[in-house]
This record gives sequence, structure tokens and C-alpha cells, in this order.
Amino acid sequence: MAWGIALTLVKRKAKKMGFFHSKSLMVKLIVAFCGVSIMGIAIIGLTAAIASRIEFYRFMSEISYSELVQDLSYYHSQNGTFVGAESLLDSVTVESNSQAHEFFIADRSGNILIASTGSPKPGLPNTNLTMMGLPIKVDGITVAYLIPLRPPALPYGDVGRNVQRVNKYLWQGMLAAAFAALCVGWFISHKIIIPIRQLNTATHLVAAGDLETTVNVKNKDEIGQLADAFNQMTNSLRKDRDLRQQMTADIAHELRNPLTIIMGNAEAISEGILPPTKEAMEVIYDEAKHLSVLVDDLRTLSLSEAGELHLQKSLVSLKELFDRLALSFALKVAEKQATLSFEVASDVPLLLADAGRLSQIFSNLLNNSVKHIDASGKVVVSAALVKGPNGEELVQIDVADNGAGIPAEDLPFIFERFYRARNRTNRLLDGTGLGLAISRSLVENHGGTIRVVSEPGKRTVFSVTLPVGDGGSLTKDS
Repeated sequence: MAWGIALTLVKRKAKKMGFFHSKSLMVKLIVAFCGVSIMGIAIIGLTAAIASRIEFYRFMSEISYSELVQDLSYYHSQNGTFVGAESLLDSVTVESNSQAHEFFIADRSGNILIASTGSPKPGLPNTNLTMMGLPIKVDGITVAYLIPLRPPALPYGDVGRNVQRVNKYLWQGMLAAAFAALCVGWFISHKIIIPIRQLNTATHLVAAGDLETTVNVKNKDEIGQLADAFNQMTNSLRKDRDLRQQMTADIAHELRNPLTIIMGNAEAISEGILPPTKEAMEVIYDEAKHLSVLVDDLRTLSLSEAGELHLQKSLVSLKELFDRLALSFALKVAEKQATLSFEVASDVPLLLADAGRLSQIFSNLLNNSVKHIDASGKVVVSAALVKGPNGEELVQIDVADNGAGIPAEDLPFIFERFYRARNRTNRLLDGTGLGLAISRSLVENHGGTIRVVSEPGKRTVFSVTLPVGDGGSLTKDS
């Protein structure tokens, strides 16, 4: 009665919480847990019932036939065999109904040696008989088993009723254990399902656009790890959203200035406010050129970060690349009255890379360095073969200058889009703020890394590390 009420209450609660849905994971967990538990309980219960019945009969047999076992043991010790011991078996009677019991003696392999009147004939093997037998020992060694037989309707005293009561208790215990398994299964499944339901709800919220959603799961298991990964994902999505919004605002700001100048000058010329002189046209041309460069930089950056920038790889000699860069920057360096030098170690191999994109990377870095050095400053570009963390061969190219350096507060952001550091007078430096962002993206597309170390007022070093690729096994720069 009590169990029925409890099951009804559990069922109502589960149904109210939606756990009895045919596709509910909780129902599947409960069914699996209870199925395994009940199967184990049933096997244990049946084994216990059979074992208890056997042990009860064995116990009663030991009480009733202890003297017979001793007589048979003595008989065997004196004669070395059980031949002729039938008289000992036939002498035992049941006092309550005066019917003779039936016995036989089997060896340790289950072969029947002798039997009382009406028992199975000697020689019939049965390996299971010894389970019900009483051991007959001589000098501590079991030589045979006494197996008592009795009419099925005439058990020893009240043993049959005792066995029935024990079986009844076993069945009650099995039912109680099954109910406990149901409760434990529900509790464990509930503990598993709660964080999964939270993750499910949070996933739908994120899908609907709510990127502020997080999951508070304190578990340290796989579900807790999944919740942490979910929170990291939403955090990354928020950063990407904020970055897109910031990028849109930055692009609008960067495009507005040259467009305003172009439109202002064109309008002034068309209305006769400004004469259409060469100088006025040059202003419009310069701003249009700046606008074109900005659009090209944005396109390159977006393609690179989307993984859609196709690299035209070939074997590239750093020495030849640096020679071309030296010619390109000769005038800028001369105007600064500075020096620019290139050093390539003799063991540096050819690189399998896109020569045009490598030139773009180091042009951006050199532009940055030359811009920040004073008169008589120095820029040194060096390349050397180094070992990676896993022992692989890498080429490290350092672009070092002894310029003004980068303030510590600017270092974490210099590779971000549109980020421009300030000079010593706290004014924003010239440029679009895309050069270093493009360089980083192009380096990463080549499978490399880029980092910067700077001491304000002393030096700045940009380090680019690139994999050798298939070019390293072919030839070296000379």
C-alpha cells in the first residue's frame, strides 16, 4: 500500500516536470539504471533462494544423519571400502512416519558406489549430487559423500515451511531493493539532467541572439567541462560581435575623413570658391589614393582572417627579398639620415612561401620602424635558422630599430585593427592602423607567429617566425 502511494507520488512529480516524455533522456537513464539494477537483484535473489534451500536441507541432514556419517567413516577406515555398508543405510528410519529413508553413497566425481533399497543403482554418474551430500571423511580426507533422498512430500520437519518463509523475505527484499533502485536512478538521472537542461536552455537563448547567456555548472565531470566550453564559446562570440561593431565604426570613421576632404574640395571647385589649380587636384588625388589603399588593406585583412586568401607559394630566397626591400626603402632611410642593414645567416634555407605577401609583411614592419627612428637611427633586419618547441626547423626574422619604442600600455593592442599608438606629444601617429594587423594575419596564414618586444626610448624588435616547409630540404641561401 505504502509503495503504491509512493510510486504514484513519484509518477505525478515526474510527469509534472516532463520526465515521462517518450524522448526524455531522464526516462532512458532511469530505465537503463533500473533495468540493470533489477536484473542484478533478480539474479542475486534467485541464487540466494536456491542456496538457502540447499543449505537448509544440508543443515537438517547434518543434524539427522551425523551418527550415520560417523558409522560410515568408521566402516571405511576398517574395510577400505563401502561394499557391504548397505545394512547401515537400511537401518535408518524416519521416526515421525516410520518410512525408511533412501540413501546412496557417491565418490567425489559423483559416481554412485552403493545405494539403499529403491535408490538409484550403483555406477550412475551425477556430478551435481555432491552438492547435496554430506562429506564422509577418513583421517581428515573426504573419501565419499552421503546423499540422503526422501519422498518429496515429506521434508524434514518444518524445513519446507522455513524455506518458504525465507523465500518470502527474499522476494520482499528484492522488491524493496528494486524500489530503492528506482529512487536512486531517479535521483542520479535528475542530477545529470539538470545541467543538461540548463545547457539546452542557454543554447536556445544564444541561438536567439542573447550572447550574454552563461551556464553556472559547478560539476567537475564531462558535463562541467562542456559547460565551461559553452561559456568560453559565448565569450568568444561576444568578443567577435563587439569587434565587428567596433570595426564597422572604425571603418566608417576612417572612410569619412578622406571622403569629406574629397567632397569638400570638389564642391568648392564646382561652386567657384576654389580655383581648379594643380594643388587642389593633388589634394583630391592624395585623399582618393589614401581611400584606395584603405579599401585594399581592408579587403586583404578580411580575406586573410576568413582563410580565403590564396597564397601563391614558391621557393623564396630571403636574401633576394631583402635586396629588393633595401632598394625600396633607400630613399626613406636617406631622408631620415639613418641606416638600414640586412643580415641573413648562411644556413638559412629557401622558404616555401608567397613572395608577394612576405614582401608586404616586412614592408609594413620596415615602414613602422623607419617612421619611429630619429636622425642617425638604425634599423637591422636579421634572419637565422632556429629550432621550434618540437625540434622542427624554423626561420626567425627580426626587425630591430633603436627608435622611440612602444609604450607598455600600447603593446597588447598594436596588432589590432585600426589601433594607432601615440607619439611623445600624445598625438595619434599617421596611418590607417591596419598594417600590423595585416602583417600578423599574413604571418599566421603562412603557419608562423609574430611578436614584439620594446623598451620605450631604446629599441623595438619585431620577431617573425616562419616554418621552413618543403624548401628547407632543397637548398640554402647563399
